[in-house]
Amino acid sequence: MQRAAPDGHSGRERGFDDLLHQLTKHKDLLRTTHDWPRRRSEKERVTRQVPFEETMAAVQTPKVCSEDVRSYVNANLNRLERFVERELYFREIAGSFDPEFGQQGRSSG
Repeated sequence: MQRAAPDGHSGRERGFDDLLHQLTKHKDLLRTTHDWPRRRSEKERVTRQVPFEETMAAVQTPKVCSEDVRSYVNANLNRLERFVERELYFREIAGSFDPEFGQQGRSSG
């Protein structure tokens, strides 16, 4: 934009003011570019997503009943008995279990 000025100093001032005004408008325009609507291609369009709970990745925990626990214990009863016997034996050797009193530690009587 060209204008006539009475002297060189005021002309330069007006020119710089005009440039500063244009620069400010340009910066404002750049600041608001994130608000502009953008066109999306077919590939980029957001599709409806299935909730995670409805996918195959969501594992539903089975309900456990007393019969399940009973059958597990019955199937592993021998191993459980051996484990308890070993634990009692090692604790008796370590002195933290007294088989005479049937409890942990020594009884003070």
